[in-house]
Amino acid sequence: MPRDASRLRSALLLAPLFLAACSGTLSGSAPDPTDPGDPTPQPQDASVVPGPTDGGGPPVDPPPPGDPLAEANVMFVGHSLIGWGMPPILGALADDADRTHAWSMQLGIGANLQWQWDRGAPEGVNARETLPTGRFDVLVVTEAIPLETQIEFANSVQYAGNYYDLAQQSRPGTRVYLYETWHQVTLPDFRARLTSDRALWEQIVDGVNATRSGPDMRMIPAGTALARLVDRITAGQVPGYDSAQDLFVDDIHPTPALFYFVACVHFATIYRMSPVGLSERIVDRYGAPVQGGPSAEVARIMQTIAWEVVASDPLSGVGQ
Repeated sequence: MPRDASRLRSALLLAPLFLAACSGTLSGSAPDPTDPGDPTPQPQDASVVPGPTDGGGPPVDPPPPGDPLAEANVMFVGHSLIGWGMPPILGALADDADRTHAWSMQLGIGANLQWQWDRGAPEGVNARETLPTGRFDVLVVTEAIPLETQIEFANSVQYAGNYYDLAQQSRPGTRVYLYETWHQVTLPDFRARLTSDRALWEQIVDGVNATRSGPDMRMIPAGTALARLVDRITAGQVPGYDSAQDLFVDDIHPTPALFYFVACVHFATIYRMSPVGLSERIVDRYGAPVQGGPSAEVARIMQTIAWEVVASDPLSGVGQ
């Protein structure tokens, strides 16, 4: 399929979700049925997981790059490729590693950073109101797709920078990450785009860092790691998986197993630690077990890939 045609198809696929978010029809409603996150209606405070840094207090200087972290209080700003499915798995990994972990999230299904900044949270907390409490020492944001469209027409660098600035004003030294995602698995050039799109994600990170003197924005290289996992699947080296499509519930949303893999990448980046050897258990945001996760063997493969990619990625901030 020509590049322009695939971009148009991507835009048409995501348009209904984005329009729904912009119209406000998602506010107060149940999560999108195609979102593999837990569909149980969310209690008022379910998006806020209390942690050791709740309640404010003076900023704490982050450890030097490369040093493992003992605790993190994470604010996520994103869409269904974070969903309600991934953050609880990250929390379970942190618990298994004896880390002290807390998280909150602003979730806008299909929403880009401009919409998130201007309109707030259809689900979860409003990051612009919650970050100034000073509780959060980690901020993870992600951009909507098609990524080229967001960069060109929705000022991705500006709005990622807005969140970066707010995080630093609220708690100097906050570590800010851009979560690298992916386009539709059904695109004929899906695997190639996992490689070529990396430059677009770097464009956002570099654009933010170019005009700021504070700590660098870093990247959570989930798309880069996914490329390596897909290559292993294609080579027949991941038991039970025949193609990249096996990682998705539809054309773009992760299965619980892929959410687990993405959580491993987040864990490795945020905590600067290898996830190898941690539990393969998956839970929802209420702590209930979730079916469909990886086997113990596949989990070890995913953990190993996550650590290999993160530890060698110059934008992750790990090992430097």
